[in-house]
Order: sequence, then C-alpha cells, then structure tokens
Amino acid sequence: MVALASTADGQVQRIPEFEPAEVIGVGPYPWGVAAADALGKSPIDPDLDGYPEVAVVVGQLNIFDGSPGYWNKQTGQVVVLRNTQNWANPADGLDIVQTILLDDVQPNTISADVAWADMDDDGRLDLVVSATTHFDSSYEPGAVGIYVYRYDENSDQFEFLDYGPTTYSVRGLTIADFDNDGDMDVAAGVDFLIYPADDYDSISVLKNDGTGRLEPETMLELGSESIDPTGTVVSGVFDLTPGGTTLPDLFAFRAEFWDGVSMTNLDGTDFEMTTVTPDSCAEWDIRDFVASAPFTSGKMSDDIAAVTGDGLLHVIHSDGNGGFTHDCWGGDDDVYLGSGSPLNYRPFGITAGHLNAGGSKPDLLVADEGIVFVLGKGDGTFQYDGQDQRYSPDIGTANGPAFRVTIVDLDQDGFGDIITSNHGAPGSISVLINKFQLISIP
Repeated sequence: MVALASTADGQVQRIPEFEPAEVIGVGPYPWGVAAADALGKSPIDPDLDGYPEVAVVVGQLNIFDGSPGYWNKQTGQVVVLRNTQNWANPADGLDIVQTILLDDVQPNTISADVAWADMDDDGRLDLVVSATTHFDSSYEPGAVGIYVYRYDENSDQFEFLDYGPTTYSVRGLTIADFDNDGDMDVAAGVDFLIYPADDYDSISVLKNDGTGRLEPETMLELGSESIDPTGTVVSGVFDLTPGGTTLPDLFAFRAEFWDGVSMTNLDGTDFEMTTVTPDSCAEWDIRDFVASAPFTSGKMSDDIAAVTGDGLLHVIHSDGNGGFTHDCWGGDDDVYLGSGSPLNYRPFGITAGHLNAGGSKPDLLVADEGIVFVLGKGDGTFQYDGQDQRYSPDIGTANGPAFRVTIVDLDQDGFGDIITSNHGAPGSISVLINKFQLISIP
C-alpha cells in the first residue's frame, strides 16, 4: 500500500495491508510473545544487526479443556526465533534457534508471558518469563514466579540466570526501572486463570539487584481483597507531579469490582493507589487486555486502552496526576469492535504500535480469535470501520485463536508488522508483513 505523506498525516488515514500470514509451528498452546533486536546475524557474528528476534512461550495448559483443573502435561518452554533478514520470502524470515525448558530449573512450571529487557546491564537483551502453575491437583504443583535468562555471547544462547518466586501464580508482565537506579525491574499480575479464592487482587514487584538477579517480592495490594485475580498490569508515566516523571507508574483493573486502579510510584517500592471508576457509566468488564501509550500527541503522560467482553475498546485518559478520566460508553474515544463468538474468547491480547505513517499516533492491535486493529488519530481517538475487512487481516490458521499480539518492524522498512500467538495444538505464531509504503510529493 502506497500512501501520500500529506494524506497519511491527515485526519483520514490510509489503511495498511499485509502479505498473507506466514504460520510457524512453535509447540502446543502458545501464549506470550515478544519481539526485539536481541541476536546477531549468525552464531559467528553475534553483533546486533537491528532486526528484531521473536520469543514465544509454549507448553501452556489448554484453556479450553476445562481449565483451571486440567493439565495436558506440556512442559513450560520459551522458543526463540532468529530474524534472518530474508523477508523477500516471509517463510524464510524467522528460524527457531533455541528452545528453553523451564523444567530444567523447576519442575512442572508453566510459562505464561515473556518480555525482552537488558537485566544485567551488558548492553544485550535478556529474556524475562512469568511462570504460573498447571492448576491440576492430581500432580505436584510447579514453581511460580519470574525467570530470567541471560544472553551469553560465547554460546549465542540464553542461559538461566535467576528465578524469583512469587506468592501467587503470575501471568501479566511489565518491565521498567521502578526505582530509578538504572536497572530494569519486574512487575507481574496474578494469573487470571487462578481459581477464585481470597485476596488475589495484587501486583508482585521484583527489583533488580544490579546483576539481573531479582530481589524478594514486594506485594502491592489493590485494596479490595477480590476473589478475582489481577490479570494484566501495565506500566507507564501517569504522574507528572514533581519527581513523578522519573518513576514508572502501574495500572491494573479489578475485575470483581468492575473498576481500575492507578498505582502512583512513590519510591520504587511504595505505590499510592487511586481507584479509577467509569464516569457516570456502567461498570467496566475488563480483565486481561490492557495497553498503555501516549495516544494524545503532545501530552506527556500515557493513556490506557482496554477492551471489554462486549467488544468495546475504551481509551482512559491520564490526567497527569495519577488519575484518569473517561467520557462514558460510546464516546469519541471508544470504538465498538463488534460482538459474537470471537469476542467472547478470554483473554484478549492488546498492544500499541505503529502500523502506518502516523509516527506520533500509536495504533492498537487486538486479538479476538483473529485480530483487529484501529488507527490512532493522535487526539486520543481512533479510525475504524467494522465493515472493512482490511481492519481484520487473516492470521492464516484455524488451529487456535490469537491470544497475544505484538507490533514490530521485522523487515526494517519503517512500518510495523504483526505477530500473533495462536493458542491451539499444534500451536503456532502468525507473522503478517506490512505492505504499507510512504512516498513524498516534491
């Protein structure tokens, strides 16, 4: 798709189109997926090359087979795929180069979500994995918490560095320097699959000791003793008061109470909770599908985007003081994605990135069995037409719904491509290369 610069920068944006999806088998029931430039061109040339690699966690219990309470005995794994730079044929663009087994460290552990971060301050990205359990009382429980795998330049592989236990099974994962010491720390939400009990609405924060190893967990209670777990937690700059801009804040939803909480970062360990409720609206049915980004151009703080079970995409606007505003259902900053069977799957995945020429206008990609994207206008609202199939490109597989999604420029042409993790057996990821092109008029 070729778009004129003047058209792409206007209110009506060209819709990106994608090459047919390339489906890559990675193992049964994948979940979290992440992409970043982490490897070199080859094992004998490990210098970074600017082309993002992909990590996906597999070996997950099958959410559709009566879980929690059913385990298919799959080992928790992280599959690493190297970017070959050969995107003339998308089938040749990624090669599986390593499969990490969490069982080599702790038995019966199930991998949940994954992220890239330089944990040991060596200038190279490492892997961080949240771990849950299999929820099956017939078997010994697995270890739950956070795993760190360090990149080793000599082997061009990722090797185990540390395991940080958490009180509960964790899934949603976010990484930031919460205490402003130059080292990346980890925050995780309680696995939304955990069986309802008492006091599962909490966030686990594990600080980095400076070497990539994790200090003991700090529990942030969300104040409701909800029987529903936290699910996803995201970080962003939500507090612009003096000193606030240097410390990443946190945001999560409380499913049982149909509201959200903003956790203003006070010193990296202490967080001040502010309840975020819909303004004169019905309750939010939001659990595990949240993203943060600066959706309003020129505003210093980040906003929150989330999807409800009834197919409504909301944008919740940061007020810069740790609080948020929202203009109720159906406002200009809400997008109705549609209803029906696909939008009844849980969880959704949602991510922010750039799919077209709007470099300062983050777009949103949502997993809803397949995928749907909306194009950011830069003013906190989005362009979308549910009747236009271009907003819902085919992921190329019926083996499982897309559960996690990411936007990343795999072929380095300046426009974001799409990766989905497809939760089925055999499990797979789908790679959709963006055909969007931008030309300027002299």
